[in-house]
Amino acid sequence: MPAVKGAIYNLGAACPCASMCSLVYFLRCLGSLLPFKARLGWAIPAVTLLALSCRQEGALVVATVVPSSPIPVVTPTSPVAECPQEGDLMLAQEATLLLVGRGSMGTAVVVDQSGKAVTAAHLVSEGEVVALLVPQDGMRAVAARVAAIDEERGVALLVMEPLGPFPSLAWRPADVTEGEGIVVIGYPQGRFQLSPIRIHSFVFRYLQIEGERYLQFPIDADPGLAGAPVVDQCGFLAGIVVFRVRGVPGLVVAVASSSAQMALQESVLALPPQRHEEKTLLALARAKLVQEDLIPLGQEASLSLPEGPFLALLGRCPTSFYCQNVHFFLGERYLGTDTLRPSRSILAVEADAERGWIKVTYASYAPGDPDDSPSRPPVTIPYWWDGQRLRASGVPPGH
Repeated sequence: MPAVKGAIYNLGAACPCASMCSLVYFLRCLGSLLPFKARLGWAIPAVTLLALSCRQEGALVVATVVPSSPIPVVTPTSPVAECPQEGDLMLAQEATLLLVGRGSMGTAVVVDQSGKAVTAAHLVSEGEVVALLVPQDGMRAVAARVAAIDEERGVALLVMEPLGPFPSLAWRPADVTEGEGIVVIGYPQGRFQLSPIRIHSFVFRYLQIEGERYLQFPIDADPGLAGAPVVDQCGFLAGIVVFRVRGVPGLVVAVASSSAQMALQESVLALPPQRHEEKTLLALARAKLVQEDLIPLGQEASLSLPEGPFLALLGRCPTSFYCQNVHFFLGERYLGTDTLRPSRSILAVEADAERGWIKVTYASYAPGDPDDSPSRPPVTIPYWWDGQRLRASGVPPGH
């Protein structure tokens, strides 16, 4: 059995809370990956999860596997059938959604117009409610509940709010062949944009692992492509991107349609999320931050008030980790931020149900302190809703 080595890669500006990664979080994430990845050791040179995994902890876990045999060379062939490619691929783009989880972002694809979608398993957790941004109607946000996760095959089923019908893709009846042309559709870097991009490639080779099929293809691997659909030249769904191969630049792995469909057939559907639920409102609030080109960091708090849930979410600027604000909501209503000018670092966002406060703890810097080493004691400031506006008991340090 090939040796498996683990490592943590600091993603800097591309990963939420990257500076807060810890060995505990690394071991927790690695432990969840090993059963699935260990089976792949003999078949691929290395595996890297494609996502801002570990959610709010901000670590990308890498499991490196020593290859046991060289990878054969496969050249692309002609498409297997003639078809009206442009129209079909346009539908595929409309059915491809940006997924926003609690500290994780990636891609999902609708496979049933009533609101069933598929994504990569490592992006979500059982029972979680995520937001999906739909390319139609200016990237409107729709909540979706994680109905089932198949860790063995690496896919998860989502059930969306009943706001359809949604554009959806049909599964390809048979798996694509080696050398056949394909298109990967997704959201690079998990960043907000009005429509996903298309990446043209071809099937490099197949992996057959314990009865399941995975296809490899050469593209530039990108975290935002986790969960992305792989479609054939006629727009049929041929697979779901689950991870990338290390040691072979530009090689990505997807679970084939035959195995992915089997996973979904074995799943038990959950009820779709309800708009008034706290989990749903938090998911939609994360989507609001992404729509404003901000990155949610996974630190959140909520309180139940007579007017509705009082929510607070920590987010950062897209260009720097040390550019942070807390964003407040009352239900779906956006109330504003803690400060007009972002803070360098916010350490905690916590609910105090007894007092009806949401407490925000700020790092406090002396002149000359580096961003990652504040030398003064942290400062905690309560925020609350007084029935008319957002109130605070003080001013954060540096403001």
